[in-house]
Amino acid sequence: MKSVEFAILATALSTLPMNAAISIVGGLPNEALFSNPSVAETGEGDGTTRLGAGNWVTKGESFILPSATTITSVSFRIDEAGATFADSLGSVALDFYNLSGTPDDIQNTGQLPTGATLYNQTETLPAIASGDYLTITLDAPLNLDAGNYAFALTGIDIDLHLDINNELSNTTFSPGDLVRFRPNQNLWQDRNFDLVFAIGAVPEPATSLLAGIALLGALRRRR
Repeated sequence: MKSVEFAILATALSTLPMNAAISIVGGLPNEALFSNPSVAETGEGDGTTRLGAGNWVTKGESFILPSATTITSVSFRIDEAGATFADSLGSVALDFYNLSGTPDDIQNTGQLPTGATLYNQTETLPAIASGDYLTITLDAPLNLDAGNYAFALTGIDIDLHLDINNELSNTTFSPGDLVRFRPNQNLWQDRNFDLVFAIGAVPEPATSLLAGIALLGALRRRR
């Protein structure tokens, strides 16, 4: 019994990330640092944003960290303009950046990724279908101080469509909004809508410890 209790407590205190992978999941994770699950399409069009093949465009989301945090994963939803799914197998790159300005939900307010990438990871997509949710688990945990940041996805050799909240003035994820890089203009831009996404992080030690203690107490009561 004591070995079981020790294993539970050790698991609760552990902050090791999962093995690196990109995988299809049933939806956005319930436990996430940030989550924007709304698939609202109240504006014009389909509620889709495109990552073109050959680094045609990079798109992601800005966010604010109120305190130092360890990022472990990013999840997002696949969509397709016109309900015709034509995406093929290929690879995507995930990057994290510092952000100038303060993330908001208003277009063109200067919240632009800046400087060298803080983290880069490339993954080959599994077979995907419209409406799938994908999670990229980081190769190594990304430790970030409090501040303003953005993550961005680039289609390397795939024409990929991501689901967005297609609203003209979106407030579904108020701590940030979509950012994009257009290589033909060598220009970052911020928009006034959001990806359907989630960012996973290592739980705060106090939270993990409390969860472990609570589970340990439950086991002791059952004895």
